[in-house]
Amino acid sequence: MKLRAKHRFHISIVSFLCVGTLAASLCSCEKKETQDYAFTGTNGDASSLGVISVQVREDGSGTRNQFEEYLGISMSEDNVDKYKDIKQCTVLTSGSAMASTINESKNGIGYVSYGQMQGDSKALAVDRIVCTRESIADHAYPLTRDFTLVWVESPNALRDDFVKYICGAGQKIVGETYVPVAKETSFLADPDAQGTLSIRGSSSMADLLTELADAYMAVNKNAAIRVYATDSTKGLNDAMEGKCDIAMVSRSLKDYERDLVESTVIATDGIAVIVQKDNPINQVTKDELKGIFNGNITSWNNIQ
Repeated sequence: MKLRAKHRFHISIVSFLCVGTLAASLCSCEKKETQDYAFTGTNGDASSLGVISVQVREDGSGTRNQFEEYLGISMSEDNVDKYKDIKQCTVLTSGSAMASTINESKNGIGYVSYGQMQGDSKALAVDRIVCTRESIADHAYPLTRDFTLVWVESPNALRDDFVKYICGAGQKIVGETYVPVAKETSFLADPDAQGTLSIRGSSSMADLLTELADAYMAVNKNAAIRVYATDSTKGLNDAMEGKCDIAMVSRSLKDYERDLVESTVIATDGIAVIVQKDNPINQVTKDELKGIFNGNITSWNNIQ
């Protein structure tokens, strides 16, 4: 079985019954969509928090890659991480570590998969668009991304059957935390799908894949699936080098990577910009985020 999701097309047909031009109708529709997720509050005075404690992910992280791509910055060159030279910055190696660190840091800011947020943190609105499940599903929130499974094409009945399960029956599990990308369908395991499957990569995806693997193994008693959290780049490299059967990738694939692997999108996620829940800041602009995460903005007093 060959599954490929290199391009996804969303076709929307909207009928209008109104007086006026089609252009005016389209503008009205777009305005309504923005209003549905518009931040209507204000920021409080955060000057007492002092220096901004910046929390970032490691260089190979798909979350970091996607976040920096959105901001138009690159904080690594020739395998050297520029964040190591920024005094107020801490580099963390997993989404769970990011979430727990922000919970305990009154002046901290970081970013994490929307599905990995914890109770003592809150997501900031970005450019006045709130971060919610609904705004992520509609791609209104600017930091929206895909969760992708990647593998090198080769005969593997267990891999193919597990991917088929995720893209059908498994979408129910996906939808409990993330945004599903397909309709839930019934599933019957392939009797030839037996053996062991190794999955490595994005820590943002690891909990979801573990839950999917457990559910699949409950249906297919002849399967043993092991999920290891590393990061997107390591997982992708491991898959291409034959060190694992499937990679979990939470960033966009580069063009040359697409030419080397097979892939399918299994969920839509958002990258939440998070602070401790008692932080009086509730929204930031893209320019403010860029300044914070490239080291040019260092004080909460500069965030309006």
